[in-house]
Amino acid sequence: MNKQRNDFTVRPNRQTDRLQTDLWDVVVGRVELVTTAQSQALAQDLADRLNVDPWALGRGQTRAEMYGAVLSTPRDD
Repeated sequence: MNKQRNDFTVRPNRQTDRLQTDLWDVVVGRVELVTTAQSQALAQDLADRLNVDPWALGRGQTRAEMYGAVLSTPRDD
């Protein structure tokens, strides 16, 4: 079983040039931005998943995995 971490946290997005003001940042080490979410609940869910598996956002991003996903998609011929 994976060790539970507490590296990924959630903080309010403070950028003033955005039209949507209720954005939340998922950060690692309280400094480095990982991603931005549109609600606090979504950001907290993502932070919780990343604390269990830090590579969760990188899964399925290799060429072989993307190519395999394209090949396994049914065609409408």
